[in-house]
Amino acid sequence: MGGIRWSGGIRWALRGAIAVALAVTVLLVFSGCEEAGTTDDGGDNGDNGDDPGAVTLEDGDSWRLIGLGIDDESTWFSVIDSTVAGAEIDITMTAISDQDPPAGSTDTGDFTEDADNVVTFMGGDSIGRLNTLGTTFAIRGSDLEDDYGELMVGVRNGSGLDDSTMSGTYWVAIVYADTDYASVYFTATMDLEVASPGLFRTSNPVSDMDFDGYITDPDTMEYEIASDGFFTMPEGEEVYGIVREDGELFTLGEIYGTPAEPDNTQKTLMYGIQLQSGASGDLLAGTWDVCASCVGEAPDSWGEHGGEMVLDSIGVGTLIDSNGTEMPVALDLNDDGTFTFTLDGEAFELHGAITPSGDTALIVSPAIHPEDEEYCIVVAIKEP
Repeated sequence: MGGIRWSGGIRWALRGAIAVALAVTVLLVFSGCEEAGTTDDGGDNGDNGDDPGAVTLEDGDSWRLIGLGIDDESTWFSVIDSTVAGAEIDITMTAISDQDPPAGSTDTGDFTEDADNVVTFMGGDSIGRLNTLGTTFAIRGSDLEDDYGELMVGVRNGSGLDDSTMSGTYWVAIVYADTDYASVYFTATMDLEVASPGLFRTSNPVSDMDFDGYITDPDTMEYEIASDGFFTMPEGEEVYGIVREDGELFTLGEIYGTPAEPDNTQKTLMYGIQLQSGASGDLLAGTWDVCASCVGEAPDSWGEHGGEMVLDSIGVGTLIDSNGTEMPVALDLNDDGTFTFTLDGEAFELHGAITPSGDTALIVSPAIHPEDEEYCIVVAIKEP
């Protein structure tokens, strides 16, 4: 299949004519990366008849989604803002690299939620799951065999936040696309240290690609965090981000272009996890929904993948992909919450980190897979 050898491809419906795209923009489905049961009414019960769990999409809550879409011809990065309104959700396209649909486009759709906090939108064409804190989700499409794919992370807007919400050091997963490079996009990691509120320093980029001119080591930059957690940089109007209210995770999209002058040539996604001390195996133990995106050099060399991963407290477990195939996994956890990850006994290692709360993990390949010649990014959400 590809770098992580999961199977399938998925759908991200923000493509095509604007009329079609607006109708399907609200396919944002927060129903785990495994297949979810459907429900009858927004925010109502699941296919087992139980009420939703304690973690829900509350009326009035707002979310910012940042991630990528892909098909056989192109890759696009997007930022989407949404607000829950009763049994519906209002959607605004805040930024998108190829402007289709254009920034500022809006729509409304309904959603459902089951007892396992699996939530579906617009009939379940995209699926994901809320984390155990109710503050983060990852989504992919429900159809792993069609011609479109997505991988997006949603973070709930907070209140009363400021520059000091971010603190300490963050491990950052990077997805970078540049038409000057052969690969559709490549993945990398770096460290980001908050030197003082409003000022951070990047260092230690890890990649087999040439970052010269994009990430220097070290590099100091200013940032601003609004009350709702929105992350901006005074010198970068093209940067859109959000910091989780507990400061443990942030997401960022650097997206260029306007509806008048679309620009799909350079774009970046960053997902940061706050490092910790004394990370224990209890953070790993449990069942995880996993969503992944892997790409090679050709635009049509990509795959979107989903599955379920079961880990014990020493990081040993099994990945069950969407076809039911089981593969052994091993995760070697460091004291700061970073780890190395291997699949199916391969010598090739991926790098990752887990939040201090143990609810969300990120995994990337900072080098191309030596055999499959792909880069991969994985988002894992622990099931309740």
